[in-house]
Amino acid sequence: MRSQAAQSRRVALQVLYQIDVEGAYAGIALDRALERSLASPRDRALATELVYGVTRWLKTLDWIVDRFSTRPVTRLSPWVRNILRLGLYQLMFLKSVPGPVAINEACELARSVGHPGVVGFVNGVLRNILRKMNAGAASGDVGGMYAARFPAAALFPDIEFPDIDEDPVEAISVGYSHPGWLVARWIEQLGVERAMEICRLNNEPPPVSLRANLLKTTPLRLVDLLSQEGIQARSSQLAPEGIVLEPGEPPAHSGSPAGLAERGGLAGLRAYREGLFTIQDESSMLVAHVLGPEPGQTVIDACSAPGGKTTHIAEMMGDAGQVLAFDIHPHRLGLLRQNLERLGIKSIRPIELDTRRLGENYRGVADRVLVDAPCSGTGVLRRRPDARWRKRPEDLPAFHALQMEILRSASNCLKREGILVYSTCSMEPEEGEDVVGEFLSESEEGSKFVLLNVYDRLPATFRQAFPDETHNGCGWLRLFPDVHGVDGFFMAAMMLKGRFDN
Repeated sequence: MRSQAAQSRRVALQVLYQIDVEGAYAGIALDRALERSLASPRDRALATELVYGVTRWLKTLDWIVDRFSTRPVTRLSPWVRNILRLGLYQLMFLKSVPGPVAINEACELARSVGHPGVVGFVNGVLRNILRKMNAGAASGDVGGMYAARFPAAALFPDIEFPDIDEDPVEAISVGYSHPGWLVARWIEQLGVERAMEICRLNNEPPPVSLRANLLKTTPLRLVDLLSQEGIQARSSQLAPEGIVLEPGEPPAHSGSPAGLAERGGLAGLRAYREGLFTIQDESSMLVAHVLGPEPGQTVIDACSAPGGKTTHIAEMMGDAGQVLAFDIHPHRLGLLRQNLERLGIKSIRPIELDTRRLGENYRGVADRVLVDAPCSGTGVLRRRPDARWRKRPEDLPAFHALQMEILRSASNCLKREGILVYSTCSMEPEEGEDVVGEFLSESEEGSKFVLLNVYDRLPATFRQAFPDETHNGCGWLRLFPDVHGVDGFFMAAMMLKGRFDN
């Protein structure tokens, strides 16, 4: 048993090194490592927990290590700092692993990558940390008000953490392991309490929701079929074709949908192999409803791969009509084709194209156009643990400019009175309200678009769950994890009333 757990830790360390030094994406690097080195679900689960746990809590872990290490984390070798992160994460968050075991395993990892001095250094730092944690537990001191809000502080009552009243940005950034610039933005936009709650939720395992393939089954039947395979689920309260796995059901962590299915065992289910469901967050399920495709129509999905929303559109159309699915990346279109085969969908045509050129090639052909635009992804950080550390403030104006380019081009594909839906999985105004405002302002000079009321286009399930939803008093809808219990998301719908050059 020990050797199996030790192998899981070695795999986790290798993946963390790749993320830290080589800039690897956590989900991709982990999937490859699990496939190559670990066979049993138990071993894979431990490696996944360690990689995603350390990545989520990176800033908190480093902040604590810096209080016990004679050298700053940034000046340690990548192997050593990631061994310390692994050891500390287990001490703080994995109650199933005794402290001495976590330290001994960290020392074994250090022995495999360094000289005896490295082993002694790792052992000394982690044992001092454990000693401090044990002293705090014995004293009964839980660290005061800060610890009541931030769980890490409760483990170290003698350490002075940043004060939430004096410096809320640093307090939340350290307490819930988020970049300071992002915390500052959310505090400015939403206030301290909501910013803190969103950061807390980003460190919790996200809910797993599935969309029933209405071409083959119904949500209620899917719930029953999954129950027969040992998976408990309930109907979604927001999306009529959605179901949500009960807490504690696999998978506990997620990266990409493909990786989520593999690591959690969903790909092994008969219902998955037979194409009865797609893994998709409830917020994303709402987009196709806002688009409102009808059988026989021509629909363009400008940024389609790997196809979650694209296949939903086709399912809502009864697979009758034509869905032109564009993407600039061939390998992502390959994932879309795999999904089409599994789901049994025939009406979607994948096309490789830079969607900034859409309007030149497909002018006036579509009844509906969806632009689910590339964005910073700040609304889905809980699903992509490493993404928070990749984001930079300068990314936002760059994404804004790209989204405007795609929207301008894709809008030319619409027929008169066609509907254009723009959506992002971002919580930033630059990738939502600001884009819509700028686009509508420009449309007054070339094509007349009017903003539709998104709330009226949402399914009854959502409107019943949120009868007082005000969508910021405008036509668009912004979803938040702390309010709606789903990924952060933005969507707006616009209708083309006419072109001035017609």
